[in-house]
This record gives sequence, C-alpha cells and structure tokens, in this order.
Amino acid sequence: MSEPETPEGTEPEASSAPAPGGGEAAPVSVPGAEPFPGAQPSTGAEPGLPKEYGSESAKESWNEHDKRFLGIKLHNWIFVGLVLGIVLGLGTYSLDPFDKVVLTQAVDGQTEVRGHVRHVEADQVYVVMSPEGLESRLPAAQVKSVERASDRPGGRWHKTLLWWFNLFGRTLFLGALKMIVAPLILASIVAGIVSLTGLDQLKQIGFKTIAYYLVTTTVAVTIGLVVVLTLRPGKMESSQKLRVQRQAKLDQRADAFMSERKREAYEMLVTPEFQAFVDGARAPEAVALDLAQSTDPAVAALAKTYREQTQAQPYSRGAATSEFRTWLDAVEAREAGVGHEGAKMRKLTKARGQEPADVFVSGVVKPMLTNPFYSLANGKSLGIIFFAVLLGIAIVVVGGRARVVADFFVGFNEVIIWITTKLMALAPFCVMCLVAGLVGEKGPAVFSTLAWYCLAVVGGILIHVGFLVGVAKVLGGCSPMRLWTGLREALMIAFTTRSSAATLPVTMRCVTDNLGVTPRVSNFALPVGATMNMDGTALYEGVAVIFLIQIFGGLVDAPFELTMAVTLVIFVTAVLASVGAAAVPDAGLVTMVLVAEAVGLPVYYIPLIFAVDAFLDMFRTTTNVLGDSVGALVVHRLEVGTPAGT
Repeated sequence: MSEPETPEGTEPEASSAPAPGGGEAAPVSVPGAEPFPGAQPSTGAEPGLPKEYGSESAKESWNEHDKRFLGIKLHNWIFVGLVLGIVLGLGTYSLDPFDKVVLTQAVDGQTEVRGHVRHVEADQVYVVMSPEGLESRLPAAQVKSVERASDRPGGRWHKTLLWWFNLFGRTLFLGALKMIVAPLILASIVAGIVSLTGLDQLKQIGFKTIAYYLVTTTVAVTIGLVVVLTLRPGKMESSQKLRVQRQAKLDQRADAFMSERKREAYEMLVTPEFQAFVDGARAPEAVALDLAQSTDPAVAALAKTYREQTQAQPYSRGAATSEFRTWLDAVEAREAGVGHEGAKMRKLTKARGQEPADVFVSGVVKPMLTNPFYSLANGKSLGIIFFAVLLGIAIVVVGGRARVVADFFVGFNEVIIWITTKLMALAPFCVMCLVAGLVGEKGPAVFSTLAWYCLAVVGGILIHVGFLVGVAKVLGGCSPMRLWTGLREALMIAFTTRSSAATLPVTMRCVTDNLGVTPRVSNFALPVGATMNMDGTALYEGVAVIFLIQIFGGLVDAPFELTMAVTLVIFVTAVLASVGAAAVPDAGLVTMVLVAEAVGLPVYYIPLIFAVDAFLDMFRTTTNVLGDSVGALVVHRLEVGTPAGT
C-alpha cells in the first residue's frame, strides 16, 4: 500500500517525537498551538496502527479470523450457516404455528380461518393476522371457537425453536455486535483524525465522503423510481384486489361515520324543551320526521341543527371531507394500535405531522448536540460522530500535551477490532439462528400478495449494486471479484442482522484488512456512512410509497394520482429522509412517514407492507454496507492517488 509522504517544514524540536502508532512523526503545524507529534509515521506502517502492522507476521496475526476450520475458511462457514438457516426456518414454519378460528357460519365460503389471533375484549372482536401477512377483524358474534397453536404439539415446538433461534441470533450475537458499535465509532474516528497530516486533510476527506454519499443516494432513489414506474407493481391483479377490498372497507367506514353523526346529533337534541315532544327511545329517523312536523319555534331550531349535523356527507367531490378524514385517521390508528403490528403502528403515528425542517432539527441537529455519554449509552450515532470529530480536532490542535489521549484512542480502537475478530468465530452458528428465526416466523406465504412489490424493490437494489460495483471499478480501482472476496463476510453479516450499525465492526475490518483502505479514510468514512448513507433505504422508500399510490391513489382518502409533481416530491423527500434513518432494523418504516405525508398518502396504508419488510430489509441493509465500503475505496484513491491495496 502506498503511503503519503511525511510533510516537511515542521518544528525541529518536535520532529523526533513518537507518533501514537509508533515510529517517528512530523507534527502538525497549527497556529498558536503546540505541535502534535502524532501525524504521520515514517516507518511504512499505516497511520494509527501498530508499527509492525506492515509486516507479514503482523498481517497473519491481524487476519487470525481467516484460520480454517475443517479446511474451510470462516466466510464459507457463514454462507453454510445462512443456507442451513433457510432450511431450518422452512422446517420450523411447517410445524403449523397458526391458530384456527371456527366461524358460526360460512364467510366467503369458509367456515375456518387460520392465522395469529388476538382477542380485543374492549371492541369485542378477534384480530386475525393471516399467513399472507394481511390483518382482518372478526366480530365476536361470528366466532364459534378458537383453537390455539400452543394447544397442539406442532405449535409448541414452533414456539420453542423460535425462542432458541432468537436467543443465539438476536439476543446474543446481534446484541454483542451492537455492544461494541458505540465505542468503536468514537475510537475509530478519533484515531483516524489524529493520524492525519493536518486539519485540511480532514476537510478534504469529509467533503469527498459526504459528496459521494449524496450522489449515490440520489442515484439509488432515481433507480428505484424508474423500476417501480416501469414494472407498476401496484397495478397488477394481486395488488388491485387490495384496492377493491379497501373500497368496500371505506364504504363501511362511511356508513359507520354517518351513523355515529346521527347518534351524536340525536343525543344533542335531548334537551328539556325536547323531552316533552319526543320519546327518547325512538330512532333518529323518526325523530327527524317529528321535528319536521312541529310548528314550535324551539323545536324548529333543533330540527335545523339536526339536519345540518346529519345531512353532511363524508365525501365532497370524490374526496373525504376534513371531518371524515380526521375521524377515519383516529379509527384506523386505534384499530391498528391493538393489532399484531401495534408497536410499529404506534411508531408511525408518533412520527406523523412533522415538517421536513422539524425532522432535520429533531433527527439531525439535536442528536448531534446530545451529551456524549448519553449518546454512547444509548447508541446515538450522530451524537457520537459529532463529539468524536470535535475531540479528534481538539487533540490535534492541543498538540503534544494531548499525546496520551491520542495513544489511548489508537490503542482502544485496536482493542475493539480484536474483540470483533473473536466475536466473528461465532458468526456461522449465530447467522444460522438469525435466518432460521426470521424464516420460521414469517414463512414464504407472505409473498403471495406482495410478490410484485418485492420484485420491484429487489430488482432496483440489484441494479444499484451493479452501479456501485462499476463505481468501485472505475473510481476505486477495485475489480468486482476482489470487491466480493474482500467484503463477503461483512455483506453476509449485514444480510442476516439487518443492521448496518451492528455490521460496522466487521465492515471496518474487511475494508481495512482485505481491501487495503487506509485507516485514516475508513475510520471516518465508514462510521459516517453507517449513519447517513442509506442507498438501499432511500430506494426502498421511493418504491414503497409509489407502490401504495398505484394501489390506493384516487380513493376518497387518497384523492390524487401519480403525476410528475408527486413523483418529484417523493424523489426529494426520499433522499432527505434516508439521511435521518437510524442504522437499525425497521428505521426505514418510520422515515417513510415523512415521504408519505409529503404527498398526502395516509399513514395507515404503510402497515400493508409490514409483512415483507423484514425480508426486504436484508437486501437494503446489504446495499447500505456495500455503498459505504465503495465510498471508502473511492475516497482512498482520491486521497492517496492509487487504488487501495496497491
């Protein structure tokens, strides 16, 4: 790997001071500050790494994770674990984990309904989540009996196996990776900054990194929009069935709204003057007739009020009135809140009503200025990154007096990477558990209704992956085969954990060790990318919102069509929303609220895609990690002048 030349013109009294990573160092010239003796080693070692890192013996030690087990390397074992996880998951799903609801009479020719059943006593309904991931509500009067899956041996085995899979996959492995993410971000960024030749170099790396991320995110959204507008998954027959069902549901909602309005108006009429005129047990229609026949001025005034309350329709010129829309939002949110995806729906509801400026302040500015100890304790990446950059700059400006602090973070960074290396020994088994748990819980039935939507998202992602591979080849000087062999471990971990933050320790090791990117670039570009560079998420949000508009656009609660102006709004908001998406599972669903509300799409339509979100999250997280890694390759070549690893 080529090394930048040691800068000249430094203070002579500090020219021989040791660098934090070992070797002689040339200090950084900062006006008014003591020279910092930790800039650039002259021993051939990478900045911020041990002096002996460049030797063959050190590389063998650093790549200890590549030791073979039964003659097979670790990354191959991870792939085996992924395949075994799919097989085990399908086997677990086949144990019939669904409840059975026996109906009092046939509905649509069926006397039995299968799915996950939840009884809502307050509403006297049973909420059923079908194997296809669609939720329905059955009045208690229509239900004869419920046979729980836990009452059958297959259902009990299914629950037990999922518990063990989640214990080793989500709780232990994913939890262990997340445990070291926050300290890794802090240590790696500080170590990267103190290894630079000056603050100007930090500005250059930062500008090139952020510019690259913005460009690739814009390209990702563009690809997603082109694919979804070409395939039109929302216009397919299976998708249009959902529109027909929703139209019938809206008609029922309108009848319920009018009945509620009439009941409220009737109750309002029961005044002392009216008590002597009307029997309180009479129906609202009879009351209206009696009122119309009365000649009493007081009763006539009540009749006028009653007509105003009951004759207003829920629709006006093909669109829901503001009153009906408010009522509809409340009813849909309440029903979804007690359903099987209630926790996710409450997140979406909480995110409603925010303007883009508010999202920027609450999602970017405030987290950046949070107490650093709070950010570290709660894994708030933006707060950690901002504090780490400030701390690294301060160490460089203070100079030699802060050498002990620089040494600490350089060493701490290497310790965290060593821990990551040891954790990866558990990856094959834990990856198997992660995949088995997901497949065993969701199963293949969820794709029956949303297959075209999944095809649009995955197809767009594959095209964007091809674009990133081309960027790596042309701008980064890295061939597709070398890119795959260097990143396959990180990509498989990203695919199974569905978290670019949890994958960050593995990504940094793969990019630095396997692809040869200098740590001073990877230590800054990768943590920032894991937080703000969400190519897959941006692409997915644009496709999802347009898919929902293709299905439900033109209905009374979404009275608009997909025009060029609407598409442009989706494009802009998808790019902006992806920057604020936290690097954790399901974050894209929350930021999608911003995109949906920007064009007037009701938030309660988003749960339709919940069933396949976990599956698609695997693909978009992998794309996010690939985009971060390619960005590090490109910035390395722009900084060093030669491709990484040469």
